[in-house]
Amino acid sequence: MAAEVKEPEKITIDVERKVISGIVHLIRRKQFYGHILQQLDKVYVSPGHKMSTMAVGRRTDEMLIKLYINRGFVDSIFKKYPSDSKGGATSAWEKMVGVLEHEVLHLVLSHLTLKFSDKLRGNVAVDLAVNSLIERDRLPDCGVFPEDYGFPKDKSSFWYYQELRDNEKFQQ
Repeated sequence: MAAEVKEPEKITIDVERKVISGIVHLIRRKQFYGHILQQLDKVYVSPGHKMSTMAVGRRTDEMLIKLYINRGFVDSIFKKYPSDSKGGATSAWEKMVGVLEHEVLHLVLSHLTLKFSDKLRGNVAVDLAVNSLIERDRLPDCGVFPEDYGFPKDKSSFWYYQELRDNEKFQQ
Protein backbone atom coordinates (compact mmCIF):
# COMPACT_ATOMS: atom_id res chain seq x y z
CA MET A 1 0.00 0.00 0.00
CA ALA A 2 1.43 3.36 -1.05
CA ALA A 3 1.73 6.16 1.49
CA GLU A 4 -0.44 9.18 0.90
CA VAL A 5 1.61 12.13 -0.32
CA LYS A 6 0.35 15.59 0.60
CA GLU A 7 0.62 18.05 -2.29
CA PRO A 8 2.26 21.41 -1.56
CA GLU A 9 0.12 24.56 -1.71
CA LYS A 10 -0.46 25.40 -5.36
CA ILE A 11 0.48 28.77 -6.74
CA THR A 12 -2.45 29.90 -8.81
CA ILE A 13 -0.72 32.35 -11.13
CA ASP A 14 2.25 32.29 -13.46
CA VAL A 15 4.60 34.20 -11.18
CA GLU A 16 7.44 34.61 -13.67
CA ARG A 17 5.08 36.12 -16.24
CA LYS A 18 3.60 38.49 -13.66
CA VAL A 19 7.03 39.68 -12.50
CA ILE A 20 8.30 40.26 -16.04
CA SER A 21 5.05 42.06 -16.94
CA GLY A 22 5.51 44.22 -13.84
CA ILE A 23 9.05 45.10 -14.92
CA VAL A 24 7.82 46.00 -18.42
CA HIS A 25 5.13 48.18 -16.82
CA LEU A 26 7.80 49.89 -14.72
CA ILE A 27 9.98 50.43 -17.83
CA ARG A 28 7.08 52.32 -19.41
CA ARG A 29 6.67 54.57 -16.37
CA LYS A 30 10.19 54.88 -14.99
CA GLN A 31 12.67 53.73 -17.61
CA PHE A 32 15.74 53.98 -15.41
CA TYR A 33 14.27 51.77 -12.66
CA GLY A 34 12.92 49.30 -15.18
CA HIS A 35 16.25 49.08 -16.96
CA ILE A 36 18.06 48.25 -13.72
CA LEU A 37 15.55 45.51 -12.82
CA GLN A 38 15.66 44.08 -16.31
CA GLN A 39 19.42 43.50 -15.94
CA LEU A 40 19.18 41.51 -12.70
CA ASP A 41 19.03 37.73 -12.59
CA LYS A 42 15.76 36.64 -11.04
CA VAL A 43 15.77 33.92 -8.39
CA TYR A 44 12.37 32.47 -7.50
CA VAL A 45 11.95 30.85 -4.09
CA SER A 46 9.06 28.78 -2.80
CA PRO A 47 6.49 29.80 -0.21
CA GLY A 48 7.84 29.10 3.27
CA HIS A 49 11.36 30.27 2.34
CA LYS A 50 13.02 32.55 4.92
CA MET A 51 12.92 35.36 2.35
CA SER A 52 9.17 35.87 2.45
CA THR A 53 8.62 38.77 0.02
CA MET A 54 11.10 40.18 -2.52
CA ALA A 55 14.65 41.34 -2.03
CA VAL A 56 17.71 42.51 -3.91
CA GLY A 57 21.10 41.29 -2.86
CA ARG A 58 23.90 38.87 -3.40
CA ARG A 59 25.39 36.01 -1.49
CA THR A 60 28.89 36.53 -0.13
CA ASP A 61 30.33 34.04 -2.61
CA GLU A 62 28.75 35.79 -5.61
CA MET A 63 29.60 38.97 -7.47
CA LEU A 64 26.27 39.74 -9.13
CA ILE A 65 23.28 41.29 -7.42
CA LYS A 66 20.03 39.39 -7.97
CA LEU A 67 16.33 39.97 -7.53
CA TYR A 68 14.91 37.34 -5.18
CA ILE A 69 11.19 36.68 -5.52
CA ASN A 70 9.03 34.58 -3.23
CA ARG A 71 6.40 32.92 -5.43
CA GLY A 72 3.88 32.84 -2.59
CA PHE A 73 4.26 36.57 -1.97
CA VAL A 74 3.57 37.44 -5.61
CA ASP A 75 0.61 35.05 -5.62
CA SER A 76 -0.77 36.67 -2.45
CA ILE A 77 -0.67 40.14 -4.05
CA PHE A 78 -2.82 38.95 -6.94
CA LYS A 79 -5.21 37.13 -4.60
CA LYS A 80 -5.59 40.00 -2.12
CA TYR A 81 -5.95 43.01 -4.39
CA PRO A 82 -8.48 43.27 -7.20
CA SER A 83 -7.02 43.56 -10.67
CA ASP A 84 -9.14 46.17 -12.34
CA SER A 85 -8.60 46.90 -16.00
CA LYS A 86 -7.76 50.55 -15.23
CA GLY A 87 -4.73 49.59 -13.12
CA GLY A 88 -5.76 51.89 -10.28
CA ALA A 89 -3.59 52.40 -7.21
CA THR A 90 -5.28 49.55 -5.36
CA SER A 91 -4.90 47.02 -8.17
CA ALA A 92 -2.61 44.04 -7.90
CA TRP A 93 -0.61 45.36 -10.85
CA GLU A 94 0.04 48.67 -9.12
CA LYS A 95 1.09 46.85 -5.93
CA MET A 96 3.44 44.61 -7.94
CA VAL A 97 5.05 47.60 -9.68
CA GLY A 98 5.32 49.37 -6.30
CA VAL A 99 7.20 46.42 -4.81
CA LEU A 100 9.53 46.27 -7.82
CA GLU A 101 10.17 50.01 -7.48
CA HIS A 102 10.85 49.49 -3.77
CA GLU A 103 13.52 46.90 -4.57
CA VAL A 104 15.26 48.98 -7.24
CA LEU A 105 15.34 51.98 -4.90
CA HIS A 106 17.43 49.94 -2.47
CA LEU A 107 20.00 49.67 -5.28
CA VAL A 108 19.73 53.29 -6.40
CA LEU A 109 20.20 54.50 -2.82
CA SER A 110 23.18 52.13 -2.28
CA HIS A 111 21.53 50.36 0.63
CA LEU A 112 23.36 47.10 -0.06
CA THR A 113 26.65 48.69 0.95
CA LEU A 114 25.44 49.92 4.34
CA LYS A 115 26.48 48.13 7.53
CA PHE A 116 24.43 48.80 10.64
CA SER A 117 25.38 47.34 14.02
CA ASP A 118 21.69 46.62 14.74
CA LYS A 119 20.60 44.71 11.64
CA LEU A 120 16.86 44.75 12.40
CA ARG A 121 16.84 48.50 13.03
CA GLY A 122 18.97 49.00 9.91
CA ASN A 123 16.56 46.96 7.80
CA VAL A 124 13.58 48.98 9.03
CA ALA A 125 15.51 52.23 8.47
CA VAL A 126 16.30 51.46 4.82
CA ASP A 127 12.70 50.40 4.21
CA LEU A 128 11.45 53.66 5.75
CA ALA A 129 13.78 55.65 3.48
CA VAL A 130 12.61 53.77 0.38
CA ASN A 131 8.92 53.73 1.27
CA SER A 132 8.93 57.47 1.89
CA LEU A 133 9.52 57.82 -1.87
CA ILE A 134 6.58 55.62 -2.94
CA GLU A 135 2.90 56.38 -2.40
CA ARG A 136 1.56 54.16 0.36
CA ASP A 137 -1.39 52.89 -1.69
CA ARG A 138 1.05 51.55 -4.31
CA LEU A 139 2.54 49.04 -1.86
CA PRO A 140 1.01 46.02 -0.09
CA ASP A 141 -0.10 46.41 3.52
CA CYS A 142 3.00 44.63 4.85
CA GLY A 143 5.31 47.63 4.37
CA VAL A 144 6.61 50.08 6.97
CA PHE A 145 6.17 53.81 6.47
CA PRO A 146 7.66 56.85 8.23
CA GLU A 147 4.26 58.11 9.40
CA ASP A 148 3.70 54.78 11.20
CA TYR A 149 6.54 55.80 13.54
CA GLY A 150 5.68 59.51 13.70
CA PHE A 151 8.54 60.42 11.36
CA PRO A 152 8.61 62.83 8.42
CA LYS A 153 9.12 61.54 4.89
CA ASP A 154 12.21 61.96 2.71
CA LYS A 155 14.88 61.41 5.34
CA SER A 156 17.95 59.24 4.88
CA SER A 157 18.27 55.71 6.16
CA PHE A 158 20.90 56.99 8.63
CA TRP A 159 18.41 59.52 10.02
CA TYR A 160 15.72 56.86 10.43
CA TYR A 161 18.24 54.47 12.00
CA GLN A 162 19.16 57.03 14.69
CA GLU A 163 15.56 58.01 15.36
CA LEU A 164 14.35 54.41 15.62
CA ARG A 165 16.68 53.79 18.57
CA ASP A 166 14.39 55.70 20.95
CA ASN A 167 11.10 55.23 19.08
CA GLU A 168 8.40 53.63 21.26
CA LYS A 169 6.64 51.90 18.39
CA PHE A 170 9.89 50.35 17.16
CA GLN A 171 10.76 49.21 20.69
CA GLN A 172 7.45 47.30 20.83
